[in-house]
Amino acid sequence: MISDKVTNYCQAAGITISRFEKLCGIGNGSVGKWRKYKSSPSLATIYKIEKATGIPAYMWIEEDVI
Repeated sequence: MISDKVTNYCQAAGITISRFEKLCGIGNGSVGKWRKYKSSPSLATIYKIEKATGIPAYMWIEEDVI
């Protein structure tokens, strides 16, 4: 799940999920909603994450990457 990848990224980067959301320009609590409802962000949101982290979009989407 993307929410797990975000959690791993934040731990490695030493930032909170809230800070991650702000850096990416996504709504506060978005990652928690993805986890709670077992959902995924839109493609537009994935591209925001890619731009903020420098990690290609496909790596956030594919299973067993990151």
